[in-house]
Amino acid sequence: MRISKIGEYGLAAVVYIASKPAGCRSHRDEIASNCGIPKKYLARILCRLREAGILGAVRGANGGYFLRKEPKALPLLDLVVALEGPVCFNSCTEPVSGDCPKLWTCKARNIFEALQQRSHEWLQGIMVGDLLPAKS
Repeated sequence: MRISKIGEYGLAAVVYIASKPAGCRSHRDEIASNCGIPKKYLARILCRLREAGILGAVRGANGGYFLRKEPKALPLLDLVVALEGPVCFNSCTEPVSGDCPKLWTCKARNIFEALQQRSHEWLQGIMVGDLLPAKS
């Protein structure tokens, strides 16, 4: 699995938003400028995160984007799935996979399933709040 630019930029945007004090909202231009993300690209990413329920948005002069959950309660897995789709290491472990003719004789499938399970558990255990800089 490889994280795309969408995943990279989306994570940077969420960490930036999460680093703001509770109740603050961040405008798209501010996020783009501070994270080095092209504005048009960021708009699609923010929309995807809103649709996944990770971000909320308020329109207007005092509006902007905000996290719907506390950073310490938002698993990295949720971000990865929202931005990249399901975490799969092989087509045989996809949530909706086709019938593999080697399904019953393949020795590697168990390894891919274990790798996928452990990766899910690991990403589920890392919270966005864990990625924030320590406050001094």
